[in-house]
Amino acid sequence: MKSYRFKIRYGGYFIDHTFKSENDEKASEDIVTEILSGRGSWGDERDLEPSKIFITYEEVNANE
Repeated sequence: MKSYRFKIRYGGYFIDHTFKSENDEKASEDIVTEILSGRGSWGDERDLEPSKIFITYEEVNANE
Protein backbone atom coordinates (compact mmCIF):
# COMPACT_ATOMS: atom_id res chain seq x y z
CA MET A 1 0.00 0.00 0.00
CA LYS A 2 1.14 3.51 -0.82
CA SER A 3 -0.01 6.85 0.57
CA TYR A 4 -1.38 9.42 -1.87
CA ARG A 5 -2.23 13.08 -1.44
CA PHE A 6 -4.84 14.57 -3.75
CA LYS A 7 -5.59 18.28 -4.11
CA ILE A 8 -8.77 19.10 -6.00
CA ARG A 9 -10.17 22.49 -6.95
CA TYR A 10 -13.68 22.46 -8.41
CA GLY A 11 -16.96 24.35 -8.19
CA GLY A 12 -15.72 26.85 -5.62
CA TYR A 13 -14.22 24.19 -3.34
CA PHE A 14 -10.70 23.11 -2.45
CA ILE A 15 -10.28 19.53 -1.23
CA ASP A 16 -7.05 18.19 0.26
CA HIS A 17 -7.03 14.49 1.10
CA THR A 18 -4.39 11.88 1.92
CA PHE A 19 -5.21 8.17 1.92
CA LYS A 20 -3.70 4.75 1.18
CA SER A 21 -4.22 2.76 -2.01
CA GLU A 22 -2.61 -0.15 -3.85
CA ASN A 23 -1.21 1.76 -6.84
CA ASP A 24 -1.63 4.91 -8.98
CA GLU A 25 -4.47 3.52 -11.06
CA LYS A 26 -6.43 2.29 -8.05
CA ALA A 27 -5.85 5.61 -6.24
CA SER A 28 -7.45 7.52 -9.13
CA GLU A 29 -10.54 5.31 -8.71
CA ASP A 30 -10.52 5.39 -4.89
CA ILE A 31 -10.43 9.21 -4.71
CA VAL A 32 -13.96 9.32 -6.13
CA THR A 33 -15.26 7.07 -3.35
CA GLU A 34 -13.34 9.03 -0.74
CA ILE A 35 -14.75 12.39 -1.87
CA LEU A 36 -18.32 11.11 -2.23
CA SER A 37 -18.03 9.84 1.36
CA GLY A 38 -17.16 13.37 2.50
CA ARG A 39 -13.59 12.59 3.51
CA GLY A 40 -10.78 15.09 3.21
CA SER A 41 -10.30 18.72 4.20
CA TRP A 42 -12.81 20.91 2.42
CA GLY A 43 -12.55 24.66 2.04
CA ASP A 44 -13.72 27.50 -0.16
CA GLU A 45 -11.80 28.29 -3.35
CA ARG A 46 -12.84 31.64 -4.75
CA ASP A 47 -9.84 32.36 -6.97
CA LEU A 48 -10.59 29.96 -9.83
CA GLU A 49 -13.35 29.74 -12.39
CA PRO A 50 -16.03 27.49 -10.82
CA SER A 51 -16.55 25.55 -14.05
CA LYS A 52 -12.89 24.42 -14.18
CA ILE A 53 -11.48 21.40 -12.36
CA PHE A 54 -7.87 21.02 -11.27
CA ILE A 55 -6.61 17.76 -9.78
CA THR A 56 -3.07 17.09 -8.63
CA TYR A 57 -1.77 14.11 -6.74
CA GLU A 58 1.48 12.80 -5.40
CA GLU A 59 2.77 9.69 -3.74
CA VAL A 60 3.64 10.53 -0.15
CA ASN A 61 6.90 9.08 1.14
CA ALA A 62 6.16 7.60 4.55
CA ASN A 63 9.81 7.99 5.60
CA GLU A 64 9.76 11.80 5.42
